[in-house]
Amino acid sequence: MICQRRIMPTSSTAFTLIEVLIAISILAVLIAVATISINAAQPDTLSAVARTLAADLRLAREFAIQHNGRWTVTFSLEENSYTINHPDSPGDTVFHPATGADITTPALLHAIGTTTTGDNAVRFRGAGLSESLTRVNSITFLPSGGTGPDRVEDTLIVLSTGVNADMRQIRLTVSWTTGQIWVGNPEGVATTR
Repeated sequence: MICQRRIMPTSSTAFTLIEVLIAISILAVLIAVATISINAAQPDTLSAVARTLAADLRLAREFAIQHNGRWTVTFSLEENSYTINHPDSPGDTVFHPATGADITTPALLHAIGTTTTGDNAVRFRGAGLSESLTRVNSITFLPSGGTGPDRVEDTLIVLSTGVNADMRQIRLTVSWTTGQIWVGNPEGVATTR
């Protein structure tokens, strides 16, 4: 009797070069999509702080209109903070409607942008008048809502984050006639100032 043996094909456990390249390509695409999604989900701290400051400026304006008095937002570049107060009644304590905090206590910009520290902290770059380029350290809203006739130019406030080539800035503009506040550059305002 003749013994017949069947030769069974051996199973291959290795991957071909094409399969490896396809797997790496798919993995690279998934990583790129995940990175973009994560970056898009992180808030832009500079914009968030600018919006918070704009909301507080609007709050001071509303207080001036509602209480028929002057309300001042004073900036401290050294302390990187600002306060809102009622100069006609300096002893009054007023509470922020959203947080319940005393608004005469300085609001620290680096505390508003709590996720940033060091070179990435949000900082005041300065405040000044739009036409004469005069530096100012406060804005006073009058019962009309605007800052005029005491101030007859829009006020520009510049915030920044980062240093050197990585520095980003954002500007807030306060209209002297209406007290309206814009974050960024409103149409018609030159970006070179």
